[in-house]
Amino acid sequence: MKGRLKTFYFKIPIKVKWIAFICILVSYPIFFIGYVGYRQYEKVITAHFVQSVEADILQIIEDTQEDIDKLEEFVVQLKYDEAIHTFNQRYYMVVEEKKKSNVQTNLGYSGIGDYDLGKMVEGYLRSVVLSKPEIDVGGYEFEDRSTEYIISKRKSYQEENDFRIKKVFEHIREALKETQNIFAYYIDEDSNIYIGETLFDRNKFEEAGILVFKIKKEYLVDKYSKVLEGPKEGVYVVESNGKEILSKGNLPENKWERIKGFLNIHVKEADLYKNEDKQQVILYSQVHSVNLSMSSAIFISKDILLTDIRHLSKITLILCVSTLPIFLLFAAGLYKEIIYPIYTLSGKMQQIENGEIGVVMKSDRRDELGYLFSTFDKMSQRIQYLVNTVYKEEIALKNAEIKLLQDQMNPHFLYNTLEMINWKARMLGSEEIPEMIEALSGIMEINIDRRKTPFLTIEEEMRYLDNYIFLIHKRFGEKIVFKKDVDINTYALKIPRIILQPLVENAITHGIEPVGSGTIFLGVKVKEEKLVITIQDNGQGIEEDVLKDLYMEMVSEEKVTGKVGVINVQKRIKLLYGEEYGLTLSSKPNEGTLITVRLPITTTGE
Repeated sequence: MKGRLKTFYFKIPIKVKWIAFICILVSYPIFFIGYVGYRQYEKVITAHFVQSVEADILQIIEDTQEDIDKLEEFVVQLKYDEAIHTFNQRYYMVVEEKKKSNVQTNLGYSGIGDYDLGKMVEGYLRSVVLSKPEIDVGGYEFEDRSTEYIISKRKSYQEENDFRIKKVFEHIREALKETQNIFAYYIDEDSNIYIGETLFDRNKFEEAGILVFKIKKEYLVDKYSKVLEGPKEGVYVVESNGKEILSKGNLPENKWERIKGFLNIHVKEADLYKNEDKQQVILYSQVHSVNLSMSSAIFISKDILLTDIRHLSKITLILCVSTLPIFLLFAAGLYKEIIYPIYTLSGKMQQIENGEIGVVMKSDRRDELGYLFSTFDKMSQRIQYLVNTVYKEEIALKNAEIKLLQDQMNPHFLYNTLEMINWKARMLGSEEIPEMIEALSGIMEINIDRRKTPFLTIEEEMRYLDNYIFLIHKRFGEKIVFKKDVDINTYALKIPRIILQPLVENAITHGIEPVGSGTIFLGVKVKEEKLVITIQDNGQGIEEDVLKDLYMEMVSEEKVTGKVGVINVQKRIKLLYGEEYGLTLSSKPNEGTLITVRLPITTTGE
């Protein structure tokens, strides 16, 4: 799979890769860094801000709970106050005296008409109200509900009269019955919060009356109000029955329904709960007491929180888009400067590949690309020179030299003449002469080359050589011994026409014949991925200086005419296969000569 992808990648033109690179380079900062980074930054900023607000809300919950606990503790401690016990005793004493004197008790708010008792109760209530900043109004009603005293911090008749009109004492008594506790809360229709407790007579252990205080609302909810700033666009505080205690800021119409949903689902969970959507984050919280449960909701606007960030992002996006044409112009210039010249050079190289000779890149550049173009021009001109001169000349030389070897005599005339002699000899009853003529005919058949091919298989070349050796035996008899070791697996391989016979003839003429007799060995095998042919004789050998001259002539570039021996074979092989192949000679005087021929392994000859 990896290899396929690599192959596919290298098939893609550089021009396409450049366009893709530019698109990625342009889109990456805009999309990934701009959009994705901006979205992630929004989330991080929102999360950190919400965490900060959560910490503030948790602190407010803790402080509010502490304030409520202190207030409740203060109210509970009042039942042990000696002053309350004193005016309760005074009240019972006055009531008993009036009963004895048969005087009807006044049921109005002015009490039973005892000045000293009124002074005692009102003085006590005033001292409590004035000493506690969280209390606005204080009231006391005796057990028989005939006498009540109400004192406000501001000495406001309206506040004291509202206390009576709203029947706060009755509502507190009902709340105390429901909770069955020592104190209870009541919230009127104007969201005023009251706390009251039942007082008992120390001696009779019976109810003596109830003590009620109107709590300053700011004491409990001012902390929520102060948190409203910046993205915190709204705060809403409500008690469990739905009575509104605080409503401030930009709040939705269904604010109560939202908190009620929170109460229904999360009332038993943690005191702080978060609900988040695309536009805002809502932090819900609760504060609990005996029969008072305040729920709050802080509405945080993401639009307000992220206004500056979004504004900055828009400016950044505008700058990116506005500078995009400049960047594209720069990319186009870079393409024209670097990529397009390479693209053009690739086209010129394809022209050469298609057979056009002499293609050049005309350029006056002096940089790296200029050097590349200049080198290409030199290479193209060199190829043109080689094709027009050296290659054509060598092809002509090759054809001429091959034809020179194969056309040493008029083969058609000679072949036809031998055929007539062969039949004539057979008619006269001679056996030896026809055999010699047939061997010579076989040699001539190869030379005629009816198939017009410059290559023969090893098997065909061996038949040709066998005919030649047969004729040599007829001439020299047993003076010359031939030995062969030919690998049968090489029979199908092809070699240039008639390269073995000249070498064997050379061994006879220059090796064996001068000494009168000898042995010639022929070997054919495959070795080190080459076809190796050896011709070895045990004749007179070659003198060292003569061998050097022979080597010099073999490597000489001068045209060979008339010579069909070792030198001609060497030049033919070099022309056909290159410098890697050819002949090597080793010889010692009076010991013989070894010729080694190395050829490529091929079944086509090429």
